[in-house]
Amino acid sequence: MTPLLEVHVRQRRYAQGEAWNEVLRDVHVRVAAGEIVSLVGASGCGKSTLLRIAAGLDREADAQVLLDGRPVIGPTRDIRFVFQEPRLFPWLSVARNVAFDLDDGRAQPSPRVEELLAEVGLAGLGARLPKQLSGGQAQRVAIARGLYVQPRVLLLDEPFSAVDAFTRLKLQDLLLRVVQAHGITVLLVTHDIDEAVHLSDRVIVLDSGPGRIAAEVPVSVPRPRDRDDPSSQAAFADVRRALHLAHAL
Repeated sequence: MTPLLEVHVRQRRYAQGEAWNEVLRDVHVRVAAGEIVSLVGASGCGKSTLLRIAAGLDREADAQVLLDGRPVIGPTRDIRFVFQEPRLFPWLSVARNVAFDLDDGRAQPSPRVEELLAEVGLAGLGARLPKQLSGGQAQRVAIARGLYVQPRVLLLDEPFSAVDAFTRLKLQDLLLRVVQAHGITVLLVTHDIDEAVHLSDRVIVLDSGPGRIAAEVPVSVPRPRDRDDPSSQAAFADVRRALHLAHAL
């Protein structure tokens, strides 16, 4: 399978006083076009660092990022990052937040903004300010903003960890719908095994000290998925077993 996104981290380390803390070593992640891949592992194993490298936000790593075979040397609209917190501009309307990257100052944002807001379940809320939204609604805006520039790859760093359990389930299903509708490739960090199995085609388990790939678990359950499907439960057990072997649980 030819990868659309390829991230090869030879080493990423940080200075700690007179010593060095090695976070990642010899990590090679390949994600095919249209694939959803989750990264799981113990806190501190380098999952978020790996996403930042993939996004072109970390220039200090000894690493190479390729998108469709071409080097990524900095942030690009082809690869968008959705953070753990929505990070909306509080002084901008919902519509302006969505269109921020391509906002040309016109009186009304592009009609595409309203189309995306409707797609993420926020039709008619474009004039609201972020303070008028619930946590789940704010995260929907963040997803719409990530989609607005029509990226090829979406990177998500625990995007649903700050919302309640019921909202989290709704946002997971929303993400699947919009990603599949737009044909976007996804690399996702999560601490939730259920989430990883429900969303992903593959789950990559990272070991720590330094972070390396300990296992890759394919999830071959066809979509739409039933969380109670025995095949999903088998994949859950495989991921959990891999996390145990990586001393993450």
